[in-house]
Amino acid sequence: MILLELACIAILGAYFVAHRGEPGLLRDAALVGGASLLGEDSVIRAYGFYAYAGGWHLRIDHVPLLVPAIWAPVVLSAR
Repeated sequence: MILLELACIAILGAYFVAHRGEPGLLRDAALVGGASLLGEDSVIRAYGFYAYAGGWHLRIDHVPLLVPAIWAPVVLSAR
């Protein structure tokens, strides 16, 4: 699992370095990340249809911290 987490960190780093001159990037990323964390956690709590593997580090309730962090570049890359 650690290799997957390191790959996520590398992708995040590459994205934010490549887009470092974009105004409002960190604000937008924080908003998307926060919304995805709330969305994922609320669905897991409400329905229990899925769960993340126990090997993930740094969780916020039921969601590994890197999951909403990765959602930000995925969503923001569409603009």
